[in-house]
Amino acid sequence: MNVTEPILDAPYLDTSVLLKRYVGEALSGEVDDFLQRFRYAWISRLSIVEFRCALARKRRNNELDEEAERLAVKGFEDDLRDGYFEPLSLDDATFAQARGLIDQLPDTPLRALDALHLAVALHHHIGLVATADRVMARAATHLGLSTQPFFSVT
Repeated sequence: MNVTEPILDAPYLDTSVLLKRYVGEALSGEVDDFLQRFRYAWISRLSIVEFRCALARKRRNNELDEEAERLAVKGFEDDLRDGYFEPLSLDDATFAQARGLIDQLPDTPLRALDALHLAVALHHHIGLVATADRVMARAATHLGLSTQPFFSVT
């Protein structure tokens, strides 16, 4: 395979999609149906920390009880250990690329972590990004990536 050819055999998942997989949210069923089409999915090492942080925040905000948090952590860690998720590292070039995306998309209110997720996908030539974040989906499309959105289109 040419290294610049997009990888379409597995999607890159941002943390918003991981939350839908392990916490009952709107469109969680659609995320499960989507993920069943793939043997594995790409995530970044950033997602591992961000996912855990999001669960703790949901518990502190009384959106999730301790048992649901524990089950979500266990489910995610089981899938990670079993190889369903392929975590990708972030290096200095990825951080530089994320910084460049802010300049490349000046009218897009791209947050730092979303820029890092997109930079990981671009750096590793992953052509399909799944997200529940409208801004990230719009940015991914502008960057030439295919997107699988998990939000209601109104």
